[in-house]
Amino acid sequence: MCCLFAFAGVSLADERPPFRFNRMFAHWAEYDSPDYLSFVDDTKPELVQVGFYGGHFYSLAHTPFGKGYPGHFPVQGLAELGDWQQKLNGELHKRGVKTVGHFNVEFLVGDPDGPKGPTGFFKFYRELWDEKALGKRPVADPLQLLEKNADGTPITNTTYSIAA
Repeated sequence: MCCLFAFAGVSLADERPPFRFNRMFAHWAEYDSPDYLSFVDDTKPELVQVGFYGGHFYSLAHTPFGKGYPGHFPVQGLAELGDWQQKLNGELHKRGVKTVGHFNVEFLVGDPDGPKGPTGFFKFYRELWDEKALGKRPVADPLQLLEKNADGTPITNTTYSIAA
């Protein structure tokens, strides 16, 4: 048995031209400077990489360590930083600039079992997760999400360790 489907006037391919740009810049620090938007106005980029999302956001936004490398977050708190980044992206969009955030999928920052309890991402996952905004946690234990060594232990390093 053979079934044929015909869709008159419907293309399965995306008909939009690809986004191309000539001027882009990336900021990992000082994007909260009072001169930042003036710089954008003067340089007229078409694309800006700004802000940290994903693991870095949820590892560091609620801690004082987000102010340093890698995020250089201008405010502390999950809601506060989310609102701040949304406002900055809105200001950039008003200027006709497309934005893309830094989204690291390689590592998380924090300790699942620190001396004072979980830190960084693990504190967020266990204590600060907002089900209204994010839905149900995908797994009970965030260690299940991590890449493992051959012996089954999580791959770890102390490159970006933070205090409790």
